[in-house]
Amino acid sequence: MTGIKAADLTPDQKLEGYRQILDELITEKLVNKAAAGITVPQADVDAQIAKIKAQFPSEEDFSKQLTQVGQTPEQLSETIKKMLQQQRWLESQLSGKTEVTEDEAKKFYEENKAEFSQPETVKASHILFRVNKEDSEDVVNQKLKAAQGAEARAKKGEDFTALAKELSEEPGAKESGGDLGFFPKDRMVPEFAEVAFGEKVGDVSDPVRTQFGWHVIKVTDKKPAGTLPYDEVKSQLMTYLKAKKQEEAAQEVLKTLRDSAKIENTLPPPVSAPTPSTPAGD
Repeated sequence: MTGIKAADLTPDQKLEGYRQILDELITEKLVNKAAAGITVPQADVDAQIAKIKAQFPSEEDFSKQLTQVGQTPEQLSETIKKMLQQQRWLESQLSGKTEVTEDEAKKFYEENKAEFSQPETVKASHILFRVNKEDSEDVVNQKLKAAQGAEARAKKGEDFTALAKELSEEPGAKESGGDLGFFPKDRMVPEFAEVAFGEKVGDVSDPVRTQFGWHVIKVTDKKPAGTLPYDEVKSQLMTYLKAKKQEEAAQEVLKTLRDSAKIENTLPPPVSAPTPSTPAGD
């Protein structure tokens, strides 16, 4: 209910909100009780705290944040211990219930082939000479001449990746060598995409002007539109199906936990929708 004020809710909406909060609290209490017997070494707790501390510039900043949220180091340690207990208890309950077989993955792939279709893609590298909106025409022409110089060197056989590392004004070009990987046509600005998809593999383009500046583009590979083969998506598919199984199995474990517990809820039950009355005489 983010962005909605409590005062704007109807009594039934407030009641439903209270019911959801109560359900979450009950579930947390039940999981805490079930997980209480799980042993968590202090070293594991300390390792989690160290990961949290690493996200702060200094120990002092971490301590300030801890104070702001009203936690002591001891309380944080206890909170993390309970979290790890819950996590490990749930993992023990899910053991053997989340494995995905090859047959399941293939069946999902065959039944959902449309999900694995892809448009034509191009793999390209580029050398960028940046032009800002406020740059004068002289600057624009200077950058164009620099791009033409890069194009000439590339077409004479110099290594394109090395040229990009040397000349490109794109952030990160020294590490990437200008490589953009594979991309569909609609991911790039139109001027860039038209040239990239119009060139042949191995071609180096004339300088291309976009909102970012002048680009010299080299196409390094192409993939036609089609359906991704199973072997190419198998790894991601297995990961997706396992996560799906984990979610479903976790919900079932929590339902079983709730169903087996004695819970007294004194909140009024949800109001059923009124049944339409039958017209007199029918």
